[in-house]
Amino acid sequence: MLTSRSIGGGRFEALYKEVLPILQEMLDTLAYLLQHADDDAQRDLFVELTLTVPVRLTNLLPHLSYLMKPLVHALQAGPDLISQGLRTLELCIDNLTADFLDPTMGPVLRELMTALHQLLKPIPANRGHANSAVKILGKLGGRNRRFQEVENMLEWENPATQVTTTITLEDKGHKLSLGSLVRTSKACLAEDNAIYRDDGLQVLMLSALSMLQEVSRHAHGSDADEQNAPNPEGNVTFSRTMTGLFLACGQPEIGDKAMTFVRDFCKRAFALELARPEHVKHERYNPDTGRNRRQLALTTALEESFVDTLSDSTNPQREGLRKVLINVIKDFKTLASELDTTGKLEQARNTDRMLYQIAQRFAQLCHEEDWSRKMAGVLAIRVFVDEVDINRKLLLELEIEYIRALLFCLRDAPKDAPKSSDEMLDLMKHIIKTCQTPEDGRGKLQRLTETLVIELNSQSELSRKAAQSCLETIAEVSGQPAPDVVGPAAKAKLLDITSGPIYSKPLRALPFAMQVGNIDAMTYLLELRPTFIEPTDEFVRLLHEVLALADVDDASLISKPATHKQETWLKTLRISCLSLLKSAMATPDFLTKPNLTAIRSR
Repeated sequence: MLTSRSIGGGRFEALYKEVLPILQEMLDTLAYLLQHADDDAQRDLFVELTLTVPVRLTNLLPHLSYLMKPLVHALQAGPDLISQGLRTLELCIDNLTADFLDPTMGPVLRELMTALHQLLKPIPANRGHANSAVKILGKLGGRNRRFQEVENMLEWENPATQVTTTITLEDKGHKLSLGSLVRTSKACLAEDNAIYRDDGLQVLMLSALSMLQEVSRHAHGSDADEQNAPNPEGNVTFSRTMTGLFLACGQPEIGDKAMTFVRDFCKRAFALELARPEHVKHERYNPDTGRNRRQLALTTALEESFVDTLSDSTNPQREGLRKVLINVIKDFKTLASELDTTGKLEQARNTDRMLYQIAQRFAQLCHEEDWSRKMAGVLAIRVFVDEVDINRKLLLELEIEYIRALLFCLRDAPKDAPKSSDEMLDLMKHIIKTCQTPEDGRGKLQRLTETLVIELNSQSELSRKAAQSCLETIAEVSGQPAPDVVGPAAKAKLLDITSGPIYSKPLRALPFAMQVGNIDAMTYLLELRPTFIEPTDEFVRLLHEVLALADVDDASLISKPATHKQETWLKTLRISCLSLLKSAMATPDFLTKPNLTAIRSR
């Protein structure tokens, strides 16, 4: 960090020039690390590194948007970071015009103005920070009022949906709203005092029972009573209650007590769902298994609360949440088997529908943008596949969806591949080996193969390698040669002249990542024996393009000065071109083709 400040001061000009090519990649990495920081200390470190990046303001202008969120965080942190943030903001205001700076600050304008106004405090607050904030607001010249044009972010709650409980004061019954009480009790779970944690748990259990009592009472009442009942779905108080209870299951002293309550509570909710008739009034009968039919509000609220808790949790908390999920699913299966469901198609449909919707909802987490939420989805998928004995028919229906979700995670993985990528690949192989059996798993083999073949030319190397490994696993499980498994899908999805991504466009018209993906896909297909690639005119044109890319000068592909990212992609592209040419020359069928004579001679 001291070196960064020295470089920025201009005393290391040669080293300064080495920083410029990697500037964007460095800011990208710092932004990613800041977004996924586990605690305030790490967050402060990445903010300071971002604000003290060793470049001049003129070189930083194209990437100024990277500084906005760290700037807001700096103004809300400790004294040193506040001073650094105020200096950076004042530097931008002094040297940049309003037409350039205002659109850049737009996405964080409200948070930025709020942070500045929080510094306007009298002694004993920091007087220097207050003076600097006043000076910055004065230099803005009234532009700080533009945050009033931003939509207000108001939190509201319908009083009719509030969770209440009945208390007696002076021999009179009163309704007590549990919203504020639940918020305080949830905060008590993080306290060091064991008495506070135990009392907080008691309040959360009371709140959950109050909602369950209301839902159970109105479920057997009239339609008017059901409409007047507080809806747990989307209810902030209920969601906060269940989040606190789920997290409490992983705490050492109150974990067992919380786990027992959560399991009993979920059993009651599942019993209401399983006892629900398949065909009710005001609802058109659907002869299907009911998978598209809406669940009860309580069941949906429980499901969403756990999904949100798991996705927003930290790594130490997820072990406890994993145990909660395992126990709840096992309890649900036990409850469904204990009820008299033999010969009752309606309850069997309800059981399948609930398990399918819960498993599908967790798979959707893998398609979220945040990597931590993706890992929460992977954890849930592993629970359903490895640790919970679900219906095999249900697992077969989820096979392709789970494979697609895991591939999406690998496609969106960070540049430095985490260890979890290997675990995801092992999980994909396990799913394929479990589902693709001669008895009942071959029905979706074609769709599964097409899903994996499409990933062979992915822009992500992790996704390409995973698809290749899974296709080899399919060939091994099915007992077929790899070309017989891959060939038909590859010809239809990749090598089609009109719609296929490899032959339809010239390589030079594509970005580096797509060029590398297409070339690696052709290399993999060429290396399969016996080969099914035909030396058509399109294939010869592709080889000529690859040979030209391998021979062309760097200046023809990238502009000067080249960034570190461009140079890295250029090296990767050259390696991919050489690998494809090597595979083509190693293919015996191509050595005797007359239309490949020119390429062989070069």
